[in-house]
Amino acid sequence: MKHRVAKWERVGMEELYLENRMKEILLLLMESGKYLTSDELAYQLGSSARTVREDISRNKKALSRYGIQIKSKARKGYYLELSGEHMADLRETLRRTGQSQNKISHLMRTFLLADDYRKLDDIADELWISRSTVDRLFKEVKETFERYHLRLISKPFYGIKVEGNERDRRLCLVQCCLPSRVSAMEQFWANIEADTDIVYAELAEIVENCIKSEEYQIAEASRKNLIVHLAVAVMRIRTAHLVQGSNTLPSEDSPEGRIAGKIAQSIQERYRVEFPAEEIGYIQIHLQGKRYFLEDGKDHLITGELETLMAEINRAILEEMGMDFKSDLEHYAALSLHMLPMLTRVKYGLRMENPVLYDIKRQLPMGYECAVIAAEVIERELGCQVAEEEKGYLAMHYAVAIDHLKESQNVRVAVVCSSGLGTSRLLKHKVTQQFGLPEKEIRMLSLEQLSRTDLSDVDYLFSMVPVTINVPCQVIYVENPLTALPEHNSREEQKSRSDLARYLSPQRVLLQIKASDRMDVIDRLCAVLKETAQLPEDFVQLVWKREQASATEIGGMVALPHPAKLCTETPCLALAVLKKPVIWCRKPVKYVFLVSYGFGDQRETERLNETLTDLAVDEERLRRLAQARSYEDVEALL
Repeated sequence: MKHRVAKWERVGMEELYLENRMKEILLLLMESGKYLTSDELAYQLGSSARTVREDISRNKKALSRYGIQIKSKARKGYYLELSGEHMADLRETLRRTGQSQNKISHLMRTFLLADDYRKLDDIADELWISRSTVDRLFKEVKETFERYHLRLISKPFYGIKVEGNERDRRLCLVQCCLPSRVSAMEQFWANIEADTDIVYAELAEIVENCIKSEEYQIAEASRKNLIVHLAVAVMRIRTAHLVQGSNTLPSEDSPEGRIAGKIAQSIQERYRVEFPAEEIGYIQIHLQGKRYFLEDGKDHLITGELETLMAEINRAILEEMGMDFKSDLEHYAALSLHMLPMLTRVKYGLRMENPVLYDIKRQLPMGYECAVIAAEVIERELGCQVAEEEKGYLAMHYAVAIDHLKESQNVRVAVVCSSGLGTSRLLKHKVTQQFGLPEKEIRMLSLEQLSRTDLSDVDYLFSMVPVTINVPCQVIYVENPLTALPEHNSREEQKSRSDLARYLSPQRVLLQIKASDRMDVIDRLCAVLKETAQLPEDFVQLVWKREQASATEIGGMVALPHPAKLCTETPCLALAVLKKPVIWCRKPVKYVFLVSYGFGDQRETERLNETLTDLAVDEERLRRLAQARSYEDVEALL
């Protein structure tokens, strides 16, 4: 099932931890019996070749300790060589994983598509499994349904059924119950075409033609996902299961609304099924959530509402992290491009896969912290939950912005309006004052001047009127020249790393401890830190507030719990190495670094963060840390 991480499996005398994606890679290599390139594996998994290479590189050493060798050859790819006493165990582990996921998907489809109550005993008979196995799988099914705002209702002597709106049912059905591997998806479409009159190629052609008519841009993966949703919509409409609610009514004033209308009309003509207005609005929502904007010369509208939201996010990050992004024009433009479709996904509960989420959390921790704060602001303003996958994408933007803080910006700006006077002067003043750019470096143009001006040396063109000609820079439409834009500051580059040992002491290092869960670990680390550092009274609550916002597990059996905001003048650190890993949230964790980044010296905070990040991805040093039996061992290692 998507977005789930497999629990650890016992192999031999020790424990081997594999994420679901790595298990899928092993399954593909095992099934093929030949070399497969990273591109071939990525195609089957629906991820990037780089992600595949990083997964294999990260797990290669651990797998080799169990006699599982992943051989690699230039231009040929990867080959799985199984040997030793654990070969049969691995085969059985992978086989059970695949069967378990299939059974969970079957359980979910059964409840999502049923109108009446279903008994678990009957479902157990259908799957040829025991009732106790169904009960075990049912716990995971229930947790997944809750993420989609679906409730399971139980009635004595009748059974169980799902309660929730049609939109959430469809989202859960498509995102959790359908296969992710390309070969499995091809079989899914073969079954659809065998059982119904719905044909993938026909739907794909309809979508392609309608999108082209508006010169609209969506990614290929999003296009395929839209086609699946359309197929599901046709089948559900035919059985009188309709999306309802005025918040999904279409708008003909937007390109998404016009495309949705054309798609619905074409499907109605081909499949003789009527799309009510709410269903057309549902298609429009998907288009808005899947759209992407090109940065090279394409334009987008920064509404007053979005400006206000981004300003509030900047204020919250400055207050809690001490980082001021208000001056970064490039970050402002790129993040606004990303947030336009993202806010639609958040508002309507559309989930977007992020196959590199844990890589982002591990390698870009400060960017992820900023993303968590941004998500909290969005959730507060919109009243909707921001998924972890979305936080991961936000973190990528903030990681770049953090690098910008270490550099001086050198951007070139032009301002345009219909006459080149009046409101454009307000806009110029706004950019000059709040981005801190020299007034003489901001060019002011009328629309007539724009058509005959060389803009090759301009990075951003601010405008309050439509720009209908092609320009070689990014166009940003500003709705109101009186709303606030960011201010300008610069940061000098920081390069050095911290010595972790100087933050630790024998009292702050817990080795080979037994813990029941993450609450136990965090409470014990907070207790030892309180004995040796000046902490605020609500320190423990701040750490738990951060955990509730997004679990601090980052993969590689590492967790980095910390307060939800900067609350100590100087950085402080405590370390726990567990005798046996605990499931933190979704992943097993053995190494726990409780850190409080200080607000007194931003440079020191950055150095500490970079050093912790280096350690978290260093498999060999973590292995040696697991072998440490004294504080002196840890001190020498760090």
